Amino acid sequence: MPNGSMIIYGKNINMRNEFGFYGLGFEKSHFDVRKGNDKVIAFHQRFGAKIVDEDELDYFFNFEKNDYEITKEKYRRYLYNDSKF
Repeated sequence: MPNGSMIIYGKNINMRNEFGFYGLGFEKSHFDVRKGNDKVIAFHQRFGAKIVDEDELDYFFNFEKNDYEITKEKYRRYLYNDSKF
């Protein structure tokens, strides 16, 4: 089971994705993560985001709506569970 801080981070990312994909109608999310931030990079890759480019400081990710829909089912018990951790 993910630790508590990753669950909170995951819930925040989930809210961003819900709003972007369903509230605003976007089909993709584009974002960057600073190189060396290994836990966050691994988190996004586990969630289905793909590195599409990089520069000397950052990795640039794309995350598509259909990948989000698959992943949110996989992690549903962590993202939608209101129990304490």
